[in-house]
Amino acid sequence: MVTERAAVTRSSPRRQVLGRRDYRLLLLSFTTSKLGDFLYIVALVAYVFAQTGSAAWVSAAALSRFVPYTLLSPIAGVIADRYERRTVMAAGDVVQLAVMTGLTVTAAMSGPVPLVVVLSAVAASAATLYHAAASAMVTTVVPEDELAAANALMSTVDEVAFVAGPAGGALLLLFGQPAIALGINAATFGISALLLLAIRTRSRRTTPSAHGSVLGELREGVGALVGDRVVLVLVGCLVAGTLVYGVELVVLVLVSSELLGTGSQGLGWLLAASGVGGILGATLSPRFARARRPRLTIAILVLLTGVPLAALALVRAPAVAYLVLVVEGVAIVALDILIETTMQRTVLRDVLGRVSGLVLSLSAVGTALGTLVAPALVDGLGLPATLAVAGLTPVLIAAASLSLLRGFDAATERGRHALEPRVAVLQTLRLFEGAGPAAIERLAAAVRQERLPGGTVVLRQGEPAEDLFVLVDGDLVVDHDDGVTVRRINEMTAPDYLGEIGLVERVPRTATVTAATEALLWRIPGELFLEAVTGAPTLSPTLTTGISTRLARTPGRA
Repeated sequence: MVTERAAVTRSSPRRQVLGRRDYRLLLLSFTTSKLGDFLYIVALVAYVFAQTGSAAWVSAAALSRFVPYTLLSPIAGVIADRYERRTVMAAGDVVQLAVMTGLTVTAAMSGPVPLVVVLSAVAASAATLYHAAASAMVTTVVPEDELAAANALMSTVDEVAFVAGPAGGALLLLFGQPAIALGINAATFGISALLLLAIRTRSRRTTPSAHGSVLGELREGVGALVGDRVVLVLVGCLVAGTLVYGVELVVLVLVSSELLGTGSQGLGWLLAASGVGGILGATLSPRFARARRPRLTIAILVLLTGVPLAALALVRAPAVAYLVLVVEGVAIVALDILIETTMQRTVLRDVLGRVSGLVLSLSAVGTALGTLVAPALVDGLGLPATLAVAGLTPVLIAAASLSLLRGFDAATERGRHALEPRVAVLQTLRLFEGAGPAAIERLAAAVRQERLPGGTVVLRQGEPAEDLFVLVDGDLVVDHDDGVTVRRINEMTAPDYLGEIGLVERVPRTATVTAATEALLWRIPGELFLEAVTGAPTLSPTLTTGISTRLARTPGRA
């Protein structure tokens, strides 16, 4: 009989990840929310422009959504790390439901535009909670080796919504008032919150006292971002891409009207082409994630986020322009997925929400800078030169920064081969069933090898649980002191593991373990071990059964 595990192993990455109930709920929540967002954006702009006829007020409405993301995303990241992430996301949705209901009523009654702008800002502030927690939440419901596929599916949804949402909003405006689209958007947040609350998996959370003030927690997030050279360089590449995107928001309408001769209405086709490319990029990204030369792959994707914009300076045929932007869309989304997956794999989950919030804020700043400098560049250089400068300068600098990761590909490959013997031992223990290969490689890389003479105490009953131990060679004995007598409760022979009870149950050591002979042990940091086993959708059956059996042997703990 074919087991469910074996069937999942043979299926495609997307089928594997879609086979996970909690991920499906998270994806449905994300889909519902994104479609509603794009309906809302169209309705918001239509309402503000209809009421004022002013481009300045339309800009103010756009900034009302942009500014909260820039200023509040880092704080939202702290909240996402401090509290249970499913609840944080649902709370953000509930606030948006209330605010969007107010916006719907305001629009239906032709209410004042300043009130609409204020409500839009409040909604965007609540949205930062959802988006800061979303990336970290994916790591909670999906094992590490399926992260690329999970992120690709969510990016596909994002790009489809980018195309379908505005189209749906435009159709709704043909048959009714903006209030209808706003009301539908309000309902999407209610549906999204219900889907999130149906998720069974719970993320581990940090306590405020562990890190001190909010400012202290923010500093810890910044330290995690700047302290990892690989992540820092990749985030710099991502921000360079957002600069290009910010410029595009201003100049694509000029490209359509002045260079392609398709008028302002041609802007929609240019954006649609980029959206189609994004869908393709999300589809191809798992292949990019498995590339044998990751640094070269990233460098090519970085260049392709800006070169297409520069190429538009020479293009006069609309069909060619659309094709160029399809290529750009592929690169932007694939790069975004690769960077997000890298962060999820390398940044400790306890600070991942804060790092995600900081990246979201930096991306918003990059987009804003591009938007702000574009008009000045067009006035000073002209449109073709602006396309060339804005498209090439940021991405060339970013691509050059990848030189800081020289040897990254070779080191990754050497490290993988060097870790193979350790990975093989860890896999034979069946302790990490459900954890992906990347997670096990991280554990193997963190191993500290210790050779102990017979009679050495490895663990002492009552001491804090900090590390997991793997017995590679030798024998151990396990004794429990009930306060009256010391009783031998177990004897261990390599290969085996110990120390997992205190870590998973979050209790002091339940017994004293002593080397009966000379023993070779691997010490693995407890935090990494917990990330590996709690990052899977469920704890390994071997682990839970082993804990239950060992606790049953311990008097007073059965």
